[in-house]
Amino acid sequence: MLGRSDRVPAGYPDDALVRDLSEAVTASPTRYGRSAIRFSQYGRDRPFGPSAGGAVRTRWACDHPLVLRDDDHATCHSDNPRELVDRARCRTRDPHCRATRSGGAGDGGPALGRGPRGPKPGFPTMRLVVALGGNALLERGEAPDSEIQERHVQRAVEALTPLVEQHEVTVTHGNGPQVGVLAIESANDTSLGHPYPFDALGAQTQGLIGYWLIQALQSALPDREVACVLSRTIVDSTDPAFSNPSKFVGPVYTKARAEHLAADFGWDVRADGQYWRRVVPSPEPQTIVELNMIRLLIDGGAVVVCMGGGGIPVVREPGGQLRGVEAVIDKDLGAALLAEKLGADGLLLLTDVSAVELDYGTARARPIGHTTVEELRSTSFPAGSMGPKVAAACRFVERSGGLAAIGSLDDAALLLSGNVGTLIRPTAGAAASHGDTRSGT
Repeated sequence: MLGRSDRVPAGYPDDALVRDLSEAVTASPTRYGRSAIRFSQYGRDRPFGPSAGGAVRTRWACDHPLVLRDDDHATCHSDNPRELVDRARCRTRDPHCRATRSGGAGDGGPALGRGPRGPKPGFPTMRLVVALGGNALLERGEAPDSEIQERHVQRAVEALTPLVEQHEVTVTHGNGPQVGVLAIESANDTSLGHPYPFDALGAQTQGLIGYWLIQALQSALPDREVACVLSRTIVDSTDPAFSNPSKFVGPVYTKARAEHLAADFGWDVRADGQYWRRVVPSPEPQTIVELNMIRLLIDGGAVVVCMGGGGIPVVREPGGQLRGVEAVIDKDLGAALLAEKLGADGLLLLTDVSAVELDYGTARARPIGHTTVEELRSTSFPAGSMGPKVAAACRFVERSGGLAAIGSLDDAALLLSGNVGTLIRPTAGAAASHGDTRSGT
């Protein structure tokens, strides 16, 4: 029988695979989780069990992704009777697939993906994590007024709505500009004995931006449940990032103004293109505290907004208690971790550029269309802008075998088609070379 971290070997009989996976989840649903095992079309040689982000992927004749859940009862009917998997359901909503499922998330309600609790029926459905850049909500140089940011949120939701209608979408967002504004306000507030710590400011931005997003999502999708989850991310207290601040937060300044603020408030500042900004530590995300709650809401059909700003950074004390720390987690790395742990099929990193570019900022700049992790890792990208996005996308693809895409917010609904943006695939055979741009040159 397959173990928790086994790979499915080539030639492993389909009936044995079905039997072993079904028995594993049935025998220990709490170990493997509600979405512990996912079948999809990315090939059989995938890790099995929680060490693989809770996913094993295998190819079926019908090419329909299936999910085994501890409370689902359905079968995907195809030409091969061995593919009738008990306690599974077809996630494609393909009208030609006679997949059936009884009950909802343990309550006898409508099935996820059928009716108002999930995506529209009759569409191929993927589980996606979509990350909105902080600058998508507040552009460089704009006043941080609420009206301006709410207009940007509305635009973002309009771009996301086609995705949410078709797929299971979880939304994360950046908070760099917003947390920087709150930090300035706190530092200048003479009624305070000292400024609020960065973990508390991060929590404030999760509530603020999350509120704007769920308001707009509820208006666009009145029949869907939407929720915002205040999310904490555990980091390592010995992470070297604490001694090397690198994450840009807050508005842009001239060099003279940035140095003046650094002297007044003890900030670290660095050049960010032609401007200067404050930088804070950005440790690696390790664990998402609210992961089970987020998964529970998604499995119930909700559109979830979570992990704002990469999550509120906390460390675990020797006694087990969680303590907030002065840092900001990179939101793209946080989104990649979330996507991996949710067993997502895809990760979309939305920003203010149309695609990753080679020789960015030069006359030779050209977009990268289809590519692989290996190709991207062989190229350097700016550490303060595209570098973290590329690193996050590569990490997700390597660990999950899913797809990642980087591109413009306006192109969100088209990124998975591969016709716009940069699409990163898990295998070299599925991608073109760096020189293959969509112009055909």
